[in-house]
Amino acid sequence: MFGIRFEKNFHCIQPKTVSPSTNHDLLWHLGYFFQNDNEPRYGWAGFNDCVVRGRSVNASVIRMQPIIDLNPNDLSYVYSTFVYIIKESEKLKIKTPTSTFDLLLCLKAIKIASACNLNIVCRLGAFHLQMSFLGSLGTLMAECRLAEIMDCCYGPNTVKYIFTGKAVSRAVRAHFLVESALTILLLEEITSSESYKEEMSGVHEFYNDVLSSGHDSISTQLPQCLFVMKSALSKVKTSLEQKSRTAKLWIQYLGYVSLLKHLIRAERTGDWQLHISTIRQMLNLFAATGHKNYAKCAWLYVEMMNNLSLNNEDLYSQFAYGHHIARRSGKTWPGLSTDLTKEQAMTRALKGRGGLTHGRGVSESAHEDDMGCFSSQNCCCEECSFRIHEPGV
Repeated sequence: MFGIRFEKNFHCIQPKTVSPSTNHDLLWHLGYFFQNDNEPRYGWAGFNDCVVRGRSVNASVIRMQPIIDLNPNDLSYVYSTFVYIIKESEKLKIKTPTSTFDLLLCLKAIKIASACNLNIVCRLGAFHLQMSFLGSLGTLMAECRLAEIMDCCYGPNTVKYIFTGKAVSRAVRAHFLVESALTILLLEEITSSESYKEEMSGVHEFYNDVLSSGHDSISTQLPQCLFVMKSALSKVKTSLEQKSRTAKLWIQYLGYVSLLKHLIRAERTGDWQLHISTIRQMLNLFAATGHKNYAKCAWLYVEMMNNLSLNNEDLYSQFAYGHHIARRSGKTWPGLSTDLTKEQAMTRALKGRGGLTHGRGVSESAHEDDMGCFSSQNCCCEECSFRIHEPGV
């Protein structure tokens, strides 16, 4: 981190308004009380895919560029890559290109871009950030017998990888299952009361309506009954926190899983403000669980992106419009972070039939041939006309 400066009054920066679509999470939990044998409740991702509506979007065009088969630890190679990206961007009439990295390369790239005053914006990959956050959750709950709960659904070896954050899909599902079970227990205390019978009836009607026709949180307001249930749930959590430190820890865990959902939602829907505000709220857990490098790098990333509206209005407007992600289809929900899209495309190319690690082995001759054929990811969005690059290893 030598040579990088942080803002002194970072704690004074107020987060932006959170998207109303985050209230869909509570609606999904309440859907547990409305399900039956013929209509079981959707999973979290399936529910949002069915419900979330918004402006029309286009699928991203993903093209392959030649792999840079050089050592990424050599700063001269990173600088040369930046120069190449800038020249290619000028040919395409792109004012400011962006480049997405994981933790280690991101810090080096920021130093080079800043020291050489290059016209390029470096971004921290949200997928790798999510992996680190899952590892932080595992560290936080390591002594709380959460592993025993997850053993009911996963084997002990799998649970170890879930706690380190390496088995991402299983870790996300496991935490969502636990969070859902705990939230439903809290909601049962509320729904058992007759005083909320009218609100539950209104939520049930709204739940059936959004399942059939979807919901656009920007153009359509949420019903007041949903906010009443949200307030009641908040009061139950506050009451339990005051009674027991153990309960306070588990409710804090529910809050962190909610942050994980917000990060995934931000990448899925292209919500730039939710993306930034969620990462900002993750910093405390990174620092508390010993993920100091991600705490510092994420802090720096949030600072840079907050200043983007002042330093580069054109690029900021594109990000605010949802062009910081890649899309596999034209739907509102199924967006993907750029670093995850890169890894998917690289894995498909290198591990496919006749690839570098499938069918031909990894001999020196095969490696040289494949380096001339395969390429690193270059996510090119036709709708926003900017590219996202990362030097390959």
